[in-house]
Amino acid sequence: MSDTYRRYRAIKQSLLQALPTHGRGHREKHLNTLAALICGIVAAQHSQLPKIASKAPSQGAKATSRIKQFHRWIENKQCSYATYLLPFAQLVLATLARQPLVLIMDGSAIGRGCVTLMLSVVYDGRALPLAWLVVTGAKGHFPQTSHCALVAQIKPYLPPNAPVIFLGDGEFDGTELQAKLAGYGWQYVCRTAGNILIWAGPAHIPFTALSVQPDQIVMVADAQVTQTRYGPVLALAVWEAAYQAPL
Repeated sequence: MSDTYRRYRAIKQSLLQALPTHGRGHREKHLNTLAALICGIVAAQHSQLPKIASKAPSQGAKATSRIKQFHRWIENKQCSYATYLLPFAQLVLATLARQPLVLIMDGSAIGRGCVTLMLSVVYDGRALPLAWLVVTGAKGHFPQTSHCALVAQIKPYLPPNAPVIFLGDGEFDGTELQAKLAGYGWQYVCRTAGNILIWAGPAHIPFTALSVQPDQIVMVADAQVTQTRYGPVLALAVWEAAYQAPL
C-alpha cells in the first residue's frame, strides 16, 4: 500500500470519530471526498485544487476528474461549515482545552478582490481556523460589530469553563470587543494606537506620552482607555529594542 493510501485511510478513520456514517450513501461519499481533500492538502502542502489532486488518492481517475469532484464538494450546500467543519473544530478545542486556549483574530486580503476576518486557535505554532467572514473589498479594518459577531459565533462551541486568551493587533482594540471578551471571562491582549488616551484617575495622556525607553515596560494598572473611559484594564507600553549580537 502506498503512502498516499495509508495517509488517506488514517485521515478517514479520524474523520469517522466525529462524523460516523451508516453504510453507503451521500454522507459516505461526502466523507470520502473530504478525506481525499485533506490527504491531498497534507501531501501537497498547498490549497490549490490542481496541486491537491496531484497528491490525493486517484483510484485510477484523471486529475481533471478529481479536480471537478473536489470543486463540486466545495460548492455543495450540503457540505456546510456546520456539518463538515464544526464537529472537528469542537473535538480539537476539547483536546486543546487541557491548557489555556489561545485564540487569534486577524484580517487580511485574499484572492479575487476579497478580504477575510478570521478567528483561529493556536496549536503547535500554527493558527487553525475556527470561524471566518469574507466580504468583497480592499484590505481594511472590519467594524467592531463583525469582530463581536465572530467571537459570539464560536463561543458556544468552546468547552465550558475553558480558560481562553484572545490575541489581536491594533484593529481589535475596540472597547465593545473588549467588553464582550471580559464578559465571557476571557483574558485578552490587544495592541493599540499611540494616540489612544489612557486615564489614571482624572488625569489622561496618550500612550505615546508614557515615555517608555528601549528595553523597558511602563505599566498602568486599573487604567481606563479612550474618551469613553472603558476599564479597568492593564495598560502596557513596551519598547523592544532590536537585538544586537555580542561582539
